[in-house]
Amino acid sequence: MMADHAFRWDPLAWVALASACVALMSAWVAVRSVARISRTPPSEPEPCHPPPPPDWAAPYFDSLLRWADRACRDLALAIHLAEQPSESGREQQAKFSEIRASLAHLIDTGRWYFPNAVVPDPRTDRDHPPAYRGLRHPALDLLVAARELIGKTDPIGVAALVRAKSEFVSHIQILINPGRREEGIARVLQRFAAVGEEPDQLG
Repeated sequence: MMADHAFRWDPLAWVALASACVALMSAWVAVRSVARISRTPPSEPEPCHPPPPPDWAAPYFDSLLRWADRACRDLALAIHLAEQPSESGREQQAKFSEIRASLAHLIDTGRWYFPNAVVPDPRTDRDHPPAYRGLRHPALDLLVAARELIGKTDPIGVAALVRAKSEFVSHIQILINPGRREEGIARVLQRFAAVGEEPDQLG
């Protein structure tokens, strides 16, 4: 005799079966994806090239170098005059005065390259033109200090002027970073050296 009730699935059983099927399909897709990735050779990383400098950079640095060159020449001349005992006093002082005037000019034009750091102070700023407001740049501070030392011929004064000149030269060197230019020149020379080494190149 057959049983009087038929076999029936519980709804929860159907949900569990559907979930198992979905999980099985997801695992199968994941396995195929991993296998496809493992067969694909790794791509070479894109070379990282720094962005080219803006068009104004080269003229700016060339102008800055000419300005710094004039300042270094004035300081070197002042040191040379202070160390010359044969120079007459009147001629020596006249040359010192000329160098101080030249440095005063370079300090002012240097504000076009090294503007003051802005420190808002309405009480002080209203008494100064815009280019003279705030804190003076360290590069110009060194020239101001050196200008005050020009004309001193005693050993301490000359040594202080030599120190100011050395500090100025070092400061400008850090700002223009000539080492980076040397690296760029070396890369260009390496490219030139490689010309002709590769086959099928035109002679």
